[in-house]
Amino acid sequence: SLEDMYREVPEVGQIFIHGDSAHDRIVAIVDRQAKTAPVTDVQLLAKLQMHAHQAQRPPHEHVAELMFSPEPFSVENGFLNGTGKVNRRALLAAYQANLDEMLEKAADSVEIDGLDPTQGFVEQGGTSMKAANVAKLYTELGLPLGRAVALLMDGQATLAEAAAQMNKEVRLRRQDTFELNISRDVELEDSEDWSTVTPCRAGGVIVTGASGFVGGHVVAELLREGQAESRQVWCIVRENTLKGAKKKLQ
Repeated sequence: SLEDMYREVPEVGQIFIHGDSAHDRIVAIVDRQAKTAPVTDVQLLAKLQMHAHQAQRPPHEHVAELMFSPEPFSVENGFLNGTGKVNRRALLAAYQANLDEMLEKAADSVEIDGLDPTQGFVEQGGTSMKAANVAKLYTELGLPLGRAVALLMDGQATLAEAAAQMNKEVRLRRQDTFELNISRDVELEDSEDWSTVTPCRAGGVIVTGASGFVGGHVVAELLREGQAESRQVWCIVRENTLKGAKKKLQ
């Protein structure tokens, strides 16, 4: 069984594996082997994942999260039955909240280290649910979720090729993104003699660079003054939509 395979890791005394139909990852509660050197939960998780990888287990059988049992598994506390096997019902009753929390945490994590970049994502047991989790990294950079999932699930591309294509498309989508240049905003022409400028009162003001560092402060001050003088302020913003321009000004 899966638990028998993980018990081959020297630091594991007993282990309880848990998963459900709502998640594509599994988690574990471990009773440490007292005769081995102490390990942290992070160190043991890495050992379990490496052992599963070496045993050529599919990715969905790799433990994604674990916790150490506060008390040893025993017949006396009901965590083991009379034959020495784990009592799943008793462990579920004792640790249901911890198991649910680990499953939710595992759903938001992406295990990439255990995958071979020279092979396809699907070829290594990747599912659409797992592809969506991996794709979250790219959707935050502007790549549509459906496109990222499609590239990962492409049976003809290796994982490295899919990642390279996603990175390329992210860069292309970000080329048109307006980048704030604060140093440019605060540079004034040294040759100008500002003492010769005659102040005037205007019924309306057009502000360029309104979304910049200095421009934003200018607009705010004009608006404060305009409330008393009925002054209109027009802002020129580099943006494709009115909604986007308003958001940039905010």
